[in-house]
Amino acid sequence: MSRGIGRTQQTILNTLAAWPKDPVWLTTQCPSVMELAGALGLRDNQVRRAVRSLEVRGLVRVGKDGGNLYVRLITASDRRVDLAVAAAKAKDRALGG
Repeated sequence: MSRGIGRTQQTILNTLAAWPKDPVWLTTQCPSVMELAGALGLRDNQVRRAVRSLEVRGLVRVGKDGGNLYVRLITASDRRVDLAVAAAKAKDRALGG
């Protein structure tokens, strides 16, 4: 893995940041890898590889629904939840659970 974020990875991050918001929930609708590839004019495999690299770096979350992989940016609230869960697990371990 390279040290910096590649051009494809940066393009994916920019595209996810600008992805349409759900009008009811005001949250970003998660595009599939195939939707991203189509929107960017790239091959599915190229996008899938870049998305996995971004996931390893902790910049996106990837979920699977049926046969599709869906991608979304990790937000500050996601990080707060992750920290709260980690703290609860650490407390449970400290109490012998």
